[in-house]
Amino acid sequence: MPLTEEGKKILSVNKKMEAQREYCDKHNLPLFANFKICYSCHSLYWEKITEDEAKNKLITRCPCCSTSFCE
Repeated sequence: MPLTEEGKKILSVNKKMEAQREYCDKHNLPLFANFKICYSCHSLYWEKITEDEAKNKLITRCPCCSTSFCE
């Protein structure tokens, strides 16, 4: 049975979150983006973050509203 668009979106978000977790573990950094929805603007902010960004940079802000996850 093929995945729905919603199913594909969830898999993509989970993959990006895992990539960020691995990046933080590898570089001994705190994981600030450890939830799927921004507590300020309530957006699914992982949709705005590329997989490459999740693998190679520390995510500290919501890309939708710029709220800091670490202050």
